[in-house]
Amino acid sequence: MYKGSMSLKVLASVSVGVMWVAGCGGAEVNGGSVPAQVKQRVTSAVSPVAAGRYHGLAVRNGSVWSWGHNVYYQLGDGTTPKTEDRTLPAQLQVQSGGLPVSFASVAAGEYHSMALDSTGHVWTWGAPTTGRLGLGLKTTELPSELTCNADPTLLGCGRLPAQVPSLSNVVAISAHGYSSLSMALKSTGEVYAWGFNTSGQSGNGTTSTETPSPVQVLREDTSQPLTDVVAIAAGGVHGAAVRADGSLWVWGGNGAGQLGEAGYVNGTKVSYRTKAVQVSLPVGTTAVDVSAGLQVTLALLSDGTVYGFGSTTSGQLGTSTSPGRVSAGSGSTSGSPYLTGVSRLASGHSHSLAVTSSGLWGWGTNSSYQLGVGSTLSRFTPVQPVVVIPGWSYVAGGEDFSMAMDGNGDVWTWGSNNHGKLGRITAATSNGTPTQLSFSTSTP
Repeated sequence: MYKGSMSLKVLASVSVGVMWVAGCGGAEVNGGSVPAQVKQRVTSAVSPVAAGRYHGLAVRNGSVWSWGHNVYYQLGDGTTPKTEDRTLPAQLQVQSGGLPVSFASVAAGEYHSMALDSTGHVWTWGAPTTGRLGLGLKTTELPSELTCNADPTLLGCGRLPAQVPSLSNVVAISAHGYSSLSMALKSTGEVYAWGFNTSGQSGNGTTSTETPSPVQVLREDTSQPLTDVVAIAAGGVHGAAVRADGSLWVWGGNGAGQLGEAGYVNGTKVSYRTKAVQVSLPVGTTAVDVSAGLQVTLALLSDGTVYGFGSTTSGQLGTSTSPGRVSAGSGSTSGSPYLTGVSRLASGHSHSLAVTSSGLWGWGTNSSYQLGVGSTLSRFTPVQPVVVIPGWSYVAGGEDFSMAMDGNGDVWTWGSNNHGKLGRITAATSNGTPTQLSFSTSTP
């Protein structure tokens, strides 16, 4: 097992061009230059931290760092043996045309990783099967393991970050830690999806084993592209989006009711929807952001509360009814029956996280301490981690672990540590207390 924190150089053969018009300005996300459109249009789908099923990602000063499980090369260094985990973060120094690539945001799937660079291009690496990397190759067209061992830079090997060839002007990316679905939002407000598509999660009106190249998500009512989108979320087998008018749209699998009312046709529950369908929201509210879990959809509303639908079996909705608003947290002093002041959301396998004006809150399954409360008791209403850090800015939920970045840009992890996904050397199989990670380019 690799235990050292190191700097690893990744050479990319593609050429990156600047696609943002001069004068558009930029915002800073943890030291990475981000086009102004990102800050203006999206929230939770633009994040410098991401949690996959067994691995973690973070952006620091424009570089991607990765740690944890690597059986499908989802760490992106191309050198770590896939049979070995890496317990400490390692830096990926991605180059294109001999120049370093600066990244602004990351997303993590079950066995693959995504990164958005500061020029609006998407990079992917990890398991190349089911089309989740978006490189245009079907599983039957991928190079063999032996071929990739001889030349790991080949397209379709997934060993190193590769630029998705058909996408530009992207402002947000999304993946879920228990899924092979990938999504991207362009500055034009159009949504693209690719990867596993047996439940219509690509949103283009089809079902298939794989969608190897990005396709546009379509509306069910018009069969035209879903446009004016400002936020996206990839779930386990479904997708969700918020439009500029505050409407919420969903598509894909509906096994647990994660499509809400859109999962019914003429009063009969359907297994999936292959195109985006609008969902009603509480009277007097609109959606401003959305998060998708394995079997839930959570919408951040204009009044700062969270409205969700889907599975309630593990408490991941934060309410006993579906659909419904997330209940007020234990010890909340807001006076509201609902969790209020929410600014960011994240969904794991069967737990959820939110950043609010009063701090970080979590609810749902807690068997591996993923709520950070120091015990393994699952919670059906929000609770706060035992470590209270002011200024939480970003959160991410994996299968059974959690991550957050504070206002200083420091990254914290807690929950299960199998495969080293907490990003630190420890003999413990789990950790119920949020603990800060160390990022170092030196090799012990």
